[in-house]
Amino acid sequence: PFKNVSPLLHAMYRRQNPQGGSGRERGFIKERSWNDDIPQEEDVSFVVNVHEPFEIYAGMECRAMYYGDEAFYHGVIVTQSRRGWYIAFSGFEGEGLQDTKVCDILRASPRLIGSAAPWSPCEARFYQDMTFYPAFRGPVSPSGGYLVSFAGFEQQPPQDTDAIDIRA
Repeated sequence: PFKNVSPLLHAMYRRQNPQGGSGRERGFIKERSWNDDIPQEEDVSFVVNVHEPFEIYAGMECRAMYYGDEAFYHGVIVTQSRRGWYIAFSGFEGEGLQDTKVCDILRASPRLIGSAAPWSPCEARFYQDMTFYPAFRGPVSPSGGYLVSFAGFEQQPPQDTDAIDIRA
């Protein structure tokens, strides 16, 4: 029944009507058009999950919001960014890293820990100018090399790099 309701509005509703019920007898819901479809006798409530704070660090597996569809997926934190952290989503490492806000990162589901490909700092040869640059080595690519994301260009698709062109 509630659509687009913030936890703050819910808390205000409960303060004005702590006994439960629809709240119509106090006029709180009646004034708001988005609640006009709630029957008078219906008790309205919802759950807000509050997570404990936790330390975020490079190499940590997590669940993070993918901004393309605003759903949470399993991934690994690669490095810190100006906005938050760069995330490599499991199964989509070839798409580039996503710059993710800290508030959109959750702890990994215990059943998925160990399933994300690790990313580690390295130096790798950038094939367009054949120069080594700071980078992050990701999972093995289909060609047998590694996916490499270069520092400062994390959101670009990773380069498929031969192992001989990567320095630890």
